[in-house]
Amino acid sequence: MKFWTRKAWLLVTVILVLRTPSAESSAAQYSIQFKEHLRISNDLKLRGAHSSSSLRFTCESTWKPISGSTLHLFIDHSPDLDGSRSFLSVTLNYGVLRSLRLDDHNQSATEVTIPLPPAMLRPENEIVFSVEQFPGARYSSEIWTAIKPSSFINIQYEENRPALDLRLLPSPLVDPYSYRPKQLSVLLPGRPSSETLEATALLIANYAANLGEALTVRAVRSIDAASGHLLIVGTPEEQPLRFLESQLPFGLFQVGNKIRLGMNNQRLFEAQEGIIALTQRPGRIFSSILLVTGNSPGAVSIAARKLIVGRFEGPGTFARISQDVRIGSLPPREWKGFLPPNNHFMLGQMGLKELRIDSQNDFSLSLPLLATPDAQFLEYGHQMTLAFRFNSDAGIENTRLDVDLNGSMLGRFDAAQFSTGSRTSIHLKIPARLLRRQNVLNMTWRGLDSALGKDPSAWLLPTSEFDLPRDYRSDLPDLGLLQYGLFPFGLRSDFPDTILVAPDDSGGEVAAAVFEFAALLGRLAPSGRFAFGVRHPAELSQEARVSSHMILFRIGALPRGAVAAIQESISPWNAQKYLLSITSSSPAALHNAIKTVFS
Repeated sequence: MKFWTRKAWLLVTVILVLRTPSAESSAAQYSIQFKEHLRISNDLKLRGAHSSSSLRFTCESTWKPISGSTLHLFIDHSPDLDGSRSFLSVTLNYGVLRSLRLDDHNQSATEVTIPLPPAMLRPENEIVFSVEQFPGARYSSEIWTAIKPSSFINIQYEENRPALDLRLLPSPLVDPYSYRPKQLSVLLPGRPSSETLEATALLIANYAANLGEALTVRAVRSIDAASGHLLIVGTPEEQPLRFLESQLPFGLFQVGNKIRLGMNNQRLFEAQEGIIALTQRPGRIFSSILLVTGNSPGAVSIAARKLIVGRFEGPGTFARISQDVRIGSLPPREWKGFLPPNNHFMLGQMGLKELRIDSQNDFSLSLPLLATPDAQFLEYGHQMTLAFRFNSDAGIENTRLDVDLNGSMLGRFDAAQFSTGSRTSIHLKIPARLLRRQNVLNMTWRGLDSALGKDPSAWLLPTSEFDLPRDYRSDLPDLGLLQYGLFPFGLRSDFPDTILVAPDDSGGEVAAAVFEFAALLGRLAPSGRFAFGVRHPAELSQEARVSSHMILFRIGALPRGAVAAIQESISPWNAQKYLLSITSSSPAALHNAIKTVFS
């Protein structure tokens, strides 16, 4: 057995190595726009004698804020304010930044610049705007202060190397705190096994699903061609690990005509032992590499599943995974942000917490109630019980609640009639004729803004109950339904019974297409995790054909000028399963075909 000389490493059952990033840094600036980045498209309007509103923003993981960071507010207010008694206060993470008088000097649109002390900035931040407002000599029933969506935050920072820690993934590969476009380089494996294709695609899809925005995947053919952070998945036969030898906490050993992985005491890793290493690329500019490998394709799969589940016990950059982690599949129609499949449910089962209704949203709340595309609402039994609580500043004696569904009024209710202390519970029947696949429930509190309290607020509680009897049926195949979570392939939103069938391709174009599809799937499907499979055609067993939906990537002739062809059909092996065929004229064109089809 022959091996290359390397430094010695400490061997334990699971090895976790913590590396300290170097102190390289450089000063820079980034502008966080209220409208573009924080999605504030309208004025933040603070009404009444006492009112407040908050917004959250993040600072990138690599930022070390320095002096010079500023908050730029564009404000105006109603003309009839007593400038001697009316103030706007701004706090950051519970620390007061500034209190400014609301008078003639800032009645029309005015820019206010507020310094942000570096010590007060964190990766996750909250700014609270509070007003105390009194009418002037010309008393007006409506007094307000508005913060414009043209406001922005300038962060001055030094960029440091991020901490390398498996517990923090997907950072630094993809920073969930960043407002910049999310990009990830992926090293194309050479002649990849289906297990390696599957492991890579699953990692991409799962990371994309939890970003909340598009992830751009750039498939590269060499480590030097990568820009930014890099994901490498595969065995030593599939990936050029020798180029990373000096960066790895394990050794590369020549065993016959194969390269095997092991520790430097010449002990090889077990064939089914997954290996995960988080390291950095050589060079002056820092970029990280996440390596998912092992001495067999099965070991690569084990390592990938561990990363999807997470839960590393301690800080570190290296882990040996000897025990496989099985990920349970989601039940049908349990889609993130959609109605639960059961006819009776609470809002909390949709992942919703308390929803605040106050002067900031004009005491109104719109709640989407989305049904899966095969849902058919029955003709009877639809009802809901809306549960609210009020803060101590709310006087509800003359307050009413208007409720409408899809623009049709369901009723108006006096809060005092249904209230018990600070809580109100209101029961309504829902006419079946109003229900659709995409519904919007609107709730508006009338009179709460003019209540006797200082800063009245109501909260819709997650204990609110709904009864929406449904049947499920659809006329398939139907390409039009793909726009809804790739239905019917996404009936189970984690796709555990769907196989991506990739043709054999030695050039890497098919792998790049599979990775592109995985990134798109993470954004298009209403799921927080994925468990689909990837196979080559010759690997499809009879059991897999019978039990699975299939998405087939094919190479074939197309009509002149066509970029791709797409066809959905009933599976010939199981009438309850479906096939989706995506055909391009060549392996090189398959990548663009997928982008075009799923745009």
